[in-house]
Amino acid sequence: MNASALRRLHRSLPASLRRKVHRAASTTAAFDKLFPWRHAAALPERVLEHNDFSGAFNPTARDPPLFRKFIAARELNHSAWDVLPVPFHEHAWETDLSINFAVGFEFAMAELLRSLFRVPVKHENGIISIDSASNHNAREDEAYESAEENEYLMGMMDKKLIREYCQVNPEDLQIKFDLQPIDAKLEHIFAVPVPGLTREIVEDDPYLRGAIYRLHTAYDENGFDEHYFDLLTDFAKHGPDKRTVIAEASIRCLEFFQIKDHSGRVVQGMQDGAEAEETAHIVRFEVVTDEGEDGGEREIGNWKLTDVDDLLEGNLFHYRGGLQWQWRASSSGASSDDGQQTTAHFPWRHQSILPERFDYKDDLSGMPNNFRARFLRRFLACRELDLSLLDAVPLPFGYVHEWEEDMANHFATAFGLALEELLRSVFRGAVVVKNDGGISIDTSITAQAPESHLMENEYLRQMMDKALVERYQSVDPDKLHLKLSMRPIDAELQSMFVVPMLSREIVEKKPQLKGGYLRIEQAFAETKSAEEVKRMTYDLAREIGQADVYKRTVVADASITCSEFFQVRGASNEVVLQGMHDDEEEEETVHNVRFECVTERKRGEAERTAGNWKVIDIDDMLEGNSFH
Repeated sequence: MNASALRRLHRSLPASLRRKVHRAASTTAAFDKLFPWRHAAALPERVLEHNDFSGAFNPTARDPPLFRKFIAARELNHSAWDVLPVPFHEHAWETDLSINFAVGFEFAMAELLRSLFRVPVKHENGIISIDSASNHNAREDEAYESAEENEYLMGMMDKKLIREYCQVNPEDLQIKFDLQPIDAKLEHIFAVPVPGLTREIVEDDPYLRGAIYRLHTAYDENGFDEHYFDLLTDFAKHGPDKRTVIAEASIRCLEFFQIKDHSGRVVQGMQDGAEAEETAHIVRFEVVTDEGEDGGEREIGNWKLTDVDDLLEGNLFHYRGGLQWQWRASSSGASSDDGQQTTAHFPWRHQSILPERFDYKDDLSGMPNNFRARFLRRFLACRELDLSLLDAVPLPFGYVHEWEEDMANHFATAFGLALEELLRSVFRGAVVVKNDGGISIDTSITAQAPESHLMENEYLRQMMDKALVERYQSVDPDKLHLKLSMRPIDAELQSMFVVPMLSREIVEKKPQLKGGYLRIEQAFAETKSAEEVKRMTYDLAREIGQADVYKRTVVADASITCSEFFQVRGASNEVVLQGMHDDEEEEETVHNVRFECVTERKRGEAERTAGNWKVIDIDDMLEGNSFH
């Protein structure tokens, strides 16, 4: 179906269908391990929340969406009048662009499936159809290029997205698929605000990956100062006249999707005899514009499909981030028979931004989250560590106290040591410790040491809480090869608070005390009764007992920025199951590491004695591993 035909179809549909965006209660449908395809009627949740994955950079993402749209439209040679919103009306250029995206999506998927399964794909009247089982014999009648060598396909679709689909083994699966776009709508459009920053340039110079994040950090520290403009000049020197425009369209389709295994059993998608269903896809395209001759209109390159339904979380090159990390597999994950998604192959978060809660200064304490309450928590934690009130007062302009810097650096060192011992125990192999404080492990080449049980490693349990250690028990070192190189390059204390009276050890002895402190907090929030809080506090103290009531727990979060390469491969076939590919360079990542220690004051003594700090959570894998 060409653009004009799709436009006629678009106009012939009922207005309710044209304008409606299904806001179903369900969240983004999970990608299945067998074939990465999202078959759902609702758009991903982040689209409904108007998150365009532009990144929290300055200035674009802090400006209204209308301004972002205006900058992008200008790159496409449209005027300001073409951007102004008109009630119950969509500008012609927006309709044209979304329709072209629908057509581009249709053609790209047809060519991708033809190359993957090496069978003919019917493409008639705006419908693409493939049935690899009925056309199996056609594989021998025609030569098919592999998807990664198909120049026509690579002209329509980004190679990273192609590579994601190439993990599918067509010999193990049968696909039956019909796709007919019936409606399209432009959801988001913005221009990457650094001149010259394009995907091609970033691939040639990995230093530029995450340039926007560094600009954002520089602006937050000192505003538009000399350092900010030095960074901007450095990033822009690679091609100052070029700009990248990124756009997303929601495409509604009539769709039949089914995957079968060797035996003909349906393992993903719809059952035989089912009717085509209406689905919604979010497709992401990008294009590079350049300065026209004599300073006239911008020259617009070819739009290319870079992501489908957040399979690559936006396939970002300008800003490392995307969907809030969940400790579940995405494209590399697996699904159980009941449809529930299983955990990732190896519990590890490889991202360049902190979990979203840090944007809201949420320390997972369960206590009020406002400036006064956060400062009071910080002050009380400082007092537990024998620091003064002045030490608790935050410094302006990004400065930190010396004790904060020392603590963050100690946390970074402790994280490295704990991780080193954890990997030794899990994979029973040598971990190389570098002179620069980093660690490196490649279990496919390191010789295995005598086996020792993970939970019996007392040295490890002194550094890391047993609940976190248990999380790694599910890793089978005989089925996976881990390649990890990590070097901490920066550390920052994020938050700190105190839990009075309770400690993890006490709660393990008396499980009924778990959540005891938060119950008091909740009671005060509901009743505002000081008497009720007093009564509950005395009851909690009596349950804890005289011997332990003077103990307090200090909990602290530190962000640790690292230069990192992370990859998990299958031991039997060496297929990359999780993380990066061999040809990729180390990337800058950031981990949130949560520590706790117990303080105690002996009777008659003024100062409190602090115990040993222990890692209790990494990147919210156990959501803070709270006990209070």
